[in-house]
Amino acid sequence: MTNISEKIMQPKDDGLTATSNISFNDKGYMIVNNTEVEEIIELRDLVKFLRMNIHLWEKSRLLLQEKQYLSRSSAPIISISFDKAIDIIINDNKLKSQSLFRLDKEYSENKIGGTLYANFYKDKNKINFQLWQIYHINDEYINIPTYYVHGIYDINKKYFIHFDGALINHNKEYRLLIEQGIIPPKDADYYKIFRLDGIITKQEAKEMMSNYLTIDELNNEFMELEYQEFNLQKIAEHF
Repeated sequence: MTNISEKIMQPKDDGLTATSNISFNDKGYMIVNNTEVEEIIELRDLVKFLRMNIHLWEKSRLLLQEKQYLSRSSAPIISISFDKAIDIIINDNKLKSQSLFRLDKEYSENKIGGTLYANFYKDKNKINFQLWQIYHINDEYINIPTYYVHGIYDINKKYFIHFDGALINHNKEYRLLIEQGIIPPKDADYYKIFRLDGIITKQEAKEMMSNYLTIDELNNEFMELEYQEFNLQKIAEHF
């Protein structure tokens, strides 16, 4: 009978790959036999440690798998961008405009994504702007606050005169309203975390939102920003 400790030393039988057989492409992905691979998820933190300690990395053998790619499935329900929504109110003389984007990505066995809902409405020579962004995993709403943005755009002056952001502890029912493009009631716990008053250009407003809101692909589509890959680390940071 083969002793377990003896079997671990047999590279053909234990399924582990020596790091001497691993190279890296220009994206930083591991390559074995011309195939992009990655460590199993249970090894993520350990592999980071090993790679920072080359003397340990060089003597390691790891359990690898083919790289699990995020499948992109972004389905805007009302695909009106930030700039376009403002233009609709100003140039088409509309009283209201709204945008609704949803993103779902398959990662391993989980479907991870979120919803972005934005509402614009005209009040005399001002446009009031509100935005809500929520996370969901496997179509269930997780305990991460709703990201909220509010702004006031002066139509005559052609810039924002006020911009603020908050975190809101919405329950499941209120989040479902957001997903359907319905403004939720204002009776949830609300924590304002930044505010600006003065001259704020549309570009500056977009850049502030892109640095505050955490679901990059929703931000990219709504604000027509340069494409960024969906960052799962931003979700992980909440736990």
